[in-house]
Amino acid sequence: MGGFHGWLTNWLAVRLLFRPRRPWRVLGITIQGVLPRRREDLIRSIAAAVEREFLSGPRLLDLVNTPAIVERLETATVGHVRLRIGELLPGFIPGALRERIMGAVAEAVAREVVPWAERVLHEAQGAALPEGAIAALVEERLDAYDEDELEAMIVRLAGRELRFIEFFGLAMGLVIGLIQGLIVFVLEQ
Repeated sequence: MGGFHGWLTNWLAVRLLFRPRRPWRVLGITIQGVLPRRREDLIRSIAAAVEREFLSGPRLLDLVNTPAIVERLETATVGHVRLRIGELLPGFIPGALRERIMGAVAEAVAREVVPWAERVLHEAQGAALPEGAIAALVEERLDAYDEDELEAMIVRLAGRELRFIEFFGLAMGLVIGLIQGLIVFVLEQ
């Protein structure tokens, strides 16, 4: 019985995080789930924590300023310049000469694009995003979820932990029930 009571109270406590969604008035007491009641505060806190701890403007730009992205930028730029030069050169220029011109221009662009891209990304890091921009984006995105979607997301993210809480209540209730039973048995002897 102790195990059942422990599990039931923890199961109920986990459910009361999300429900009731709308406030109930019972004997002058307002009952509402913690998440629905504090939704705005929680969303604001999560958004601020995401920006402060995980995705500040400079950190986000660090993620973009990688050798792989700079290389892709170089490849795309050189390819685009070659294509545009080929379109702009008059048709009467022989093919071999066209290729040499496009190759020379592409080479010059390739030499310039990487330092230019690194400088632009470095300057962007200095300017960074305005403080609170990422938090505002996260807040807007979370606020778009209705209560059912938020609950589903939280359960998906923390489902194992919530089940652990329920079964921990069962284990604790079982242990306490066994101890109480042992005490009663000893006292009756």
